[in-house]
Amino acid sequence: RRFGQLVVWDWRAESFVLKQQGHDHAATCVAWSPDGRVVASGADDRKVKLWSDATGFCFATFADHAGPVTAVAVARNVVFSASRD
Repeated sequence: RRFGQLVVWDWRAESFVLKQQGHDHAATCVAWSPDGRVVASGADDRKVKLWSDATGFCFATFADHAGPVTAVAVARNVVFSASRD
């Protein structure tokens, strides 16, 4: 079984700033909100998760896809997701 992690790296320091276990399967896509406060991730577990940039924690999970999530995008307070439904 594969687990998907969300990792945010500080490339200058060559270390991670945030590392969270969030998806039950491989994470496949990620997108930042325009204001930089929210990160959206999608995965093979058919879920889209929203993460707070301030806390590093997941604050919303959408599990309405019937297939693996292949793309996510964030625009203001709207999240777009695509999958192999």
